[in-house]
Amino acid sequence: MKNGKQIVKSGDYFTGRIAGPVTYSYTNYKVYVDDSTLPTLHEGATKPETTTIIPNDDKLTIASYNIENFSANSKSTSDAKVQRIAKSFVSDLHSPDIIGLIEVQDNNGATNDGTTDASKSAERLIAAIQAAGGPTYTYVDIAPENNKDGGQEGGNIRVGFLYNSKRVSLSDKPIGTATQAVAWENGELNLSLGRIDPTNPAWAAVRKTLAAEFVFKGEKVVVLANHLNSKRGDNGLYGKIQPVSFKSEEKRHILAQIIADFTKAGLAQNPNANIVMLGDFNDYEFTKTIEILETGGMANLVSRHDASDRFSYFYNGNNQSLDNMLVSTNLLDRYAFDMVHVNSAFMEEHGRASDHDPLLVQLDVTKAQEPTQPEPSDKQTDDSGTVNNSDDNGTTNNNKPTNLSTSNQTAVNANDRSGATDKGQTTVTPTANNSQKKILPKTGGETSFVLITIGLVFLIARLVKKQKES
Repeated sequence: MKNGKQIVKSGDYFTGRIAGPVTYSYTNYKVYVDDSTLPTLHEGATKPETTTIIPNDDKLTIASYNIENFSANSKSTSDAKVQRIAKSFVSDLHSPDIIGLIEVQDNNGATNDGTTDASKSAERLIAAIQAAGGPTYTYVDIAPENNKDGGQEGGNIRVGFLYNSKRVSLSDKPIGTATQAVAWENGELNLSLGRIDPTNPAWAAVRKTLAAEFVFKGEKVVVLANHLNSKRGDNGLYGKIQPVSFKSEEKRHILAQIIADFTKAGLAQNPNANIVMLGDFNDYEFTKTIEILETGGMANLVSRHDASDRFSYFYNGNNQSLDNMLVSTNLLDRYAFDMVHVNSAFMEEHGRASDHDPLLVQLDVTKAQEPTQPEPSDKQTDDSGTVNNSDDNGTTNNNKPTNLSTSNQTAVNANDRSGATDKGQTTVTPTANNSQKKILPKTGGETSFVLITIGLVFLIARLVKKQKES
């Protein structure tokens, strides 16, 4: 385009003919048009969402949010961004009890002076949340070794947690160091906060997974925050190298196995342990990376979510889910899950605060439940995906976003929604198949089925008539 930029969001549209030369650059095909020839741009109906999950005093809410290189440095993290993120926590997510934060930088951002502490970055966000009407959160992390975890040089990116101390507490155990590995002892963590196998060479230049043990109404809940290596270095789908190679996934598979071995060990000691994985896995719900994680006794909620709503990131014209949330299988009959689209469909001019959408789960962790065998993840394609590119990119999803999580459902993934209600909550009877029903685009298969059925009826009737005549 002549001016180089249009302010548009998902759902906006042109009326009329768009014409221009087709060109190719940065491993992608494009149509170049002159702004003066463009037809009228119309605003669509897409608006930032608010979660449909209603807070419940007896249930635990946990959010996952990549807040995109957030720091106390106002030159790189503007006040407007801080306020937008704070608002999304309070107004859009209803102030979750625990928030897994991804892409927290040290106090001075990308200034490369050896600083690794992020307490001031956290304080800035906590104050903004409080000013927006939310609770006063407590922040915990383990600072990385200087420039050892990837991301912007000097930024010392890491994962961490905010938690509402009036609702939950961190277990009364020591906090680990950057190089100290957390472990399981008698079905519990030996640390309140620790990194998983941080000295393993596979974690070189990658954010180490952080495990935290929280206590909610007397029940322990272990939450793992993740930010695996990015897709940089992968071939473009329409690049000159064919077939396409996804080199970056090899490292993610190794890291996923380390994490899966960790959860498997914990569940072997305590099959009823409440475990939640969250974060930016830089891979899609249908990939081998997620398959490996599920072998650790976990089930991916994104794979069980409404297919048309299954995205948290937008890249090169494609909606995709780099963010995932998994729970131990004993929690599969008592959760509500939501992917809250407040960023991915919008530009900064619309109030976008980050390049990722937050994810939210509500759990009933107070009733004992034997682990169940989860249904396999919803596989839509092989590990290569339907769409990929040279950076964080993924699967095409052209369906209109919808959200099936509703406030009167105890478990939005259960097929059996029968049962008496109490205070607006549905008592869900678990079934053999606990995966959420998907609302998929109509393919014409329904019509074919009806026609085939009618044809069989006529054929049977004809055979019966012929038999009587003979």
